[in-house]
Amino acid sequence: MNQKNKYDPYYREPMDSSDEQVPQNPYIQQNTAPNSSFHPYSENNEMKSGFDPYDDFDDDEDYDAFSSRFDEAYMEAEKEPEEEKKKHRFFFWLIFFAALIVFLYSAFQLFKILKANWDEKREKDRIIEIGNIPEDPEAPFTINWEALKKENDQIKAWIIVPDTNISYPIVQGTDNDYYLHHTFGKQENYAGAVFIDYHNKPDFSDNNTLIYGHNVKHETMFSQLEKFMDKQFFQDHKYVYLFTEQQNYKCEVVSFESTYDRSPSYRYGITDAKEWQDYIDLVTSPDLNGHVRSDVKMGVSDRMVSLSTCSYEINDSPSDRRYLMHLKLVPWIGQYQEDNSQGPSTQN
Repeated sequence: MNQKNKYDPYYREPMDSSDEQVPQNPYIQQNTAPNSSFHPYSENNEMKSGFDPYDDFDDDEDYDAFSSRFDEAYMEAEKEPEEEKKKHRFFFWLIFFAALIVFLYSAFQLFKILKANWDEKREKDRIIEIGNIPEDPEAPFTINWEALKKENDQIKAWIIVPDTNISYPIVQGTDNDYYLHHTFGKQENYAGAVFIDYHNKPDFSDNNTLIYGHNVKHETMFSQLEKFMDKQFFQDHKYVYLFTEQQNYKCEVVSFESTYDRSPSYRYGITDAKEWQDYIDLVTSPDLNGHVRSDVKMGVSDRMVSLSTCSYEINDSPSDRRYLMHLKLVPWIGQYQEDNSQGPSTQN
């Protein structure tokens, strides 16, 4: 057999001239037109008769050389250099391990946040039970101050804001940093604790006592003070309850404002009567960026408590913006049960 013909699926051995019929290639249209010029394809892209793709080779050696070069080129194109493969594998594993590290780190950080939230809630529930704190601040009850002081001897008060989840012990440290990052139980936690400014007197005898609490995304600590930005909620909630071992207070809400962290509203230690009146005028001004109650009157003989927390008003992100709620400190009107071991309680 001719060498080239073994690659031709349509090749047929020549037949004897005596044979009556020569088999024809079924895929090639026979051209019976005489003297037709040779071209493999007609105008309508159909193959003309008599075209053999191997006719350009003069002999077997030319075909063999072409076939050899074709096979080499094909194999070379199919075969990727080993160095390129190694490089691709290296970058694949590099990207894979980088993505794995990022995923594991993100999962770990999420776990830390969820655990911190769980620890915070568990501690709050335990402290409320230990302190015998009711859901209704006007129901008769006795706060177990001795038990609370065993948990943290820096406790100064307890605060309850109706129709919010704000029911927390209030502490006071030696600076304003520690309780930003530690709970009432002195456990490290980004939610921190509710605490009095360390410049203030712990018995609320200053003209204005500043109390701080975080505004955390899972809505604990002072986060729900933000509800008072709604005018209707502000109007419907006139009182905040403050309990101490010596005296309890049913504080009247004076105003609620959105301000910034170094605004003149952050004042304490005011002793001059005129300065104090100027401050009262400032936080009860009709121009205040917030809400002011017209039915609550403040005089120079009155004392105030200001609750402070962060605001996410700008791009829903932390900034220098703050919420401040100003309360008139009004002693609780009622009887106190005598209980030297556990402190006073309130009764309607």
